[in-house]
Amino acid sequence: MEKNYLKTPLIIFSFLCLALVLINSRFDYSWDDWRPASCTASTIGCFCEKAGDGLLRQPVNTYSSLSFTLLGFIIFNRVRRDVKIGVRKNMLSTKLIYGAVFAASLALTGLGSAFYHASLSFAGQTIDVLGMYFTVSFILMYNILRSCCMKESHAAVLYIIINTVLSCVLIFFPGVRRYIFAFFLILSLLLELRYQREKRHDIKSKYLLLAFFIILISFCIWILDAFKILCSPESLIQGHGIWHIGGAVSVWFLYLYYRSENVV
Repeated sequence: MEKNYLKTPLIIFSFLCLALVLINSRFDYSWDDWRPASCTASTIGCFCEKAGDGLLRQPVNTYSSLSFTLLGFIIFNRVRRDVKIGVRKNMLSTKLIYGAVFAASLALTGLGSAFYHASLSFAGQTIDVLGMYFTVSFILMYNILRSCCMKESHAAVLYIIINTVLSCVLIFFPGVRRYIFAFFLILSLLLELRYQREKRHDIKSKYLLLAFFIILISFCIWILDAFKILCSPESLIQGHGIWHIGGAVSVWFLYLYYRSENVV
């Protein structure tokens, strides 16, 4: 059955979550010696969830972050099967390297975000945003490769250069991190719209629309949570956690969109 690709990722993810639960229950750790994240010095703080002491300072936001890691596992396993079977004629379904980079960037995003919310440290913030940069720059480079004749080797070098520069900017100018991410996301979307007009390949555009609307709704929830407009600090339902899950679902539909393409 096609859904067998879920079995292994779910098993690995379950062990990861179980290990985190056991570690959190057995170890009492303080992050006080770590450089704090930028949000701790802002007027609105670090999102709605109450920051406690111990290993996981924001448990809900920590665990919900791992939805990106699960998505990375699932995408890699499905791409691996697609490459073996040859179900579609597109780069993501015929060359494992694309799925591997995409999946790794998502896994890093999830682990980095979990580290960020567990510690509320600058190191966690940096790794969190790095994963987001790796993901959005992959989407950008993938769209460029699909729409023009750039060599894969040149795209790989450019991908490394982009993320090296973004890493330096993130460390020395952390305040601009969200604007950079938004810029890359918008640029990727514009390139994709242009690609659709010019190429007109067999592709299921409904998946792209779903991805767009889900991330838009999730971002609205992010704003409501970040500015504490809708906020219950000790609740198990956190707006920022919904943002994490919504973001992962949005990326899943983006993957389905790319996977549905048949280049003729």
